[in-house]
Amino acid sequence: MNNFFSAIILSFFFVLNAVSQDIIVIGQVFSAEDGAPVSGASVWFSGTKIGATTNEEGYFFLQSPQMEKAVIVSMLGYKRREAKLDKSRRDQMLEIYLKEDRSILDEIIVTPNKAEINRILKSFHQNRAKNNPENFSGFELEKSSLTRLYLSNIRQKWLQKKIFSELKAGILQIEDSTLIMPIHLNILKENKKYFEKEIIDSTLFSENKTVELFGNEQLNLILGAYISQANFYKNTIDLFGKSFLSPTAKNGNLYYDYFIVDTIYIDGVKNYEIRFRPKNAKNLTFDGTMRIDAANFALTKVTAALPKSVNLNYVNSLVIEQDFTKLDTTKYFYKSVNQDISFNYNFTFDKNQNYISAILNQKSDYENLRLLSDSVKVDFAENEMILSPENRSFSSTIDTINAAKIQKAAAAIVDIIMNGYIHAGKVDFGPVANFVRYNALEGLRLTLSMRTSEKLNKNFTVGGYIGHSYADRKLKYGGEIQARFGAKKRNTIGLFYDNDVQRFGYGDALLLNENMVSGENIFTSFSWGQQYNKLLHSRKAEIKYGFEKRGIRFSLNARAAKIYENPFLHFQKDDMLFLNINLVSATANLRMSFKESSLDNFFHRYYLSTKYPIINIQAEYGFYDLHNSKNEFISFKNPYLKLKLTVKQTVTFPLGKFNYALETSKLFGNAPYILLESPTSIRGLWYNAYNFDLVNQNEFLADTYISAYLKYYSNGLIFNNIPYIKKLNLRETAFVNIAWGGIFGNHSSILDMPQHKNLNIPYIEAGIGITNILRFLSIESVWRITHREEMKWGIRAKVYLDF
Repeated sequence: MNNFFSAIILSFFFVLNAVSQDIIVIGQVFSAEDGAPVSGASVWFSGTKIGATTNEEGYFFLQSPQMEKAVIVSMLGYKRREAKLDKSRRDQMLEIYLKEDRSILDEIIVTPNKAEINRILKSFHQNRAKNNPENFSGFELEKSSLTRLYLSNIRQKWLQKKIFSELKAGILQIEDSTLIMPIHLNILKENKKYFEKEIIDSTLFSENKTVELFGNEQLNLILGAYISQANFYKNTIDLFGKSFLSPTAKNGNLYYDYFIVDTIYIDGVKNYEIRFRPKNAKNLTFDGTMRIDAANFALTKVTAALPKSVNLNYVNSLVIEQDFTKLDTTKYFYKSVNQDISFNYNFTFDKNQNYISAILNQKSDYENLRLLSDSVKVDFAENEMILSPENRSFSSTIDTINAAKIQKAAAAIVDIIMNGYIHAGKVDFGPVANFVRYNALEGLRLTLSMRTSEKLNKNFTVGGYIGHSYADRKLKYGGEIQARFGAKKRNTIGLFYDNDVQRFGYGDALLLNENMVSGENIFTSFSWGQQYNKLLHSRKAEIKYGFEKRGIRFSLNARAAKIYENPFLHFQKDDMLFLNINLVSATANLRMSFKESSLDNFFHRYYLSTKYPIINIQAEYGFYDLHNSKNEFISFKNPYLKLKLTVKQTVTFPLGKFNYALETSKLFGNAPYILLESPTSIRGLWYNAYNFDLVNQNEFLADTYISAYLKYYSNGLIFNNIPYIKKLNLRETAFVNIAWGGIFGNHSSILDMPQHKNLNIPYIEAGIGITNILRFLSIESVWRITHREEMKWGIRAKVYLDF
């Protein structure tokens, strides 16, 4: 019986209460340490003998013919709790959290000397590799998986409002005042064959339903990227883009207290039952128990939960249960795996408050384990997971919600956030971030842009834009035609024309910030105070080809561009003024990533998090000539070649995570200064993950360039140990940004160089800060270590979202 089903059963008592005048109290008891339900707790009305015992999910039901003052809850190992009742209400729902009584726990737990605990853990570590199920091969099984995502704590009063009223048909009621709304259901039964170097899957049954905010496959990819099955044989467990320290880690003694609770025999096999709890509940650790086979030191059962006070955003609770069964005489493989996660955004920092939550239930059962050498045919049979009326109701309710008008409005909002377009039948308007913008060259600019949508054709689009800027009083316009073709539509070809303005020095910004909104937009309209007014007005025609599959992206781009001088960027050689630079070039780019998933939207790809390096290799080859004020063209026979390499990675570990990015480029041949490299500064409100905080735009120029961005995000290394302050879940940051290079070509023979500094003395800035303020804000103090003539120090506020 799971929580969902238990709550439905308990809600039956409210129906009985409609014809009864008795006082009824229904509640659930949790551990305050990790949020796990407490079963077997004694609950009674204060001063009476009317009592009950909580079930496996921590629920209880009390009924009295008269008004009662309070409910008492008692459980061995926890401090007794008294919960006052509201005298004005006849029916009441309670959530009661019990705090551990550690003095009692220490008395009831069998605690041998540390040498015995260390012996067991040491033997576990010595046998880790051979016992790890990931290393097993030569067998097959049937795996049944269930994933359910739903909204909980929906209030009846919300549905009385007209805007929400149509959702009533898509709501499942589990209490008189609390409702749930199904969002996603995935049921999968498959045959899995485990060979030495690969696993072959064959689907036996599949059902996938999602409220159409995301596509079915998109939501599965998102969940898979951030919430994977925990492997407790590893030192760390990756969840939510963070690394949690496993209770079986080699350095676990630094973060956990261990106790032997019991020695039990299961099918005649001796098992140690070990309780583990974190020394500091703010750290990314677990609280729970594990059973270890005393003969081969393999895991036979694990129950782990996040401490209630862990420094983690948007996750209210997490409980993981894993049972193992014998594969042969010595090896244990998974029998069942359950993960229950509750998400919410709690502005008050009180996880006990009943805010609307998203609940994720993941369950996997492993059946019919057998060796590949056993030629036994197992007929497929629908198990309880597939036939469950509960899941059938869940599935049909999703269909009902998808037909509601408010769902379509919500889907449109999500799509705007993810893809930047407003859908209107067979036409998309957007990107919406480009509708309004401001910069020093154009002033205020209004733009109308649109394209044909996937409702017209999923593999073809044509679009364009037109905008008017009030400072230079010029129309800007452009158009595009794109098509996808080939197997699995992995090939894309497009024709583009743009008469527009772009920021000087940011042509390759997307190499390190792929998910960023490109070009000038509303987010780049305001700077932080640095000089930030160097823009280029150009007309360019491009043809682009791209091929992409998981792990590899190759693109080839040919362009012809005319770039105009303007009041902020002059093209001059001695006394000769040039009106524009004509440029013809070809660019090839290869992007390589490892175990990285992405959302493949309509001619737009959104990359999900990966812990492995992402590498870009790029080469650009081109020619140019200059057009002077006398209407003469000056041609330069020497071509140029520009090579660029970028590498970035996020490394997670229990004390936080470390982001780094390396960028290097080399320009061969003499060229106009607009082709040189420059350290990128913050683009106004649009925060680049990899930039320089105190650099003015084009303060430095180089044809040989290397930069490094190094940043550490703690998980509360200091703040987690400060009383009262630790409740705010604040975290520390520290970073160093370095740029180094120089000008080795004779580029001033083409155009006079604007005023700039040389990078033969590296530019270095460093800072520290506080992040996770109100769960989304960072404030950092930044110092220039070198090149301190114009600026020495600054402070920056940035939006930063993280679990």
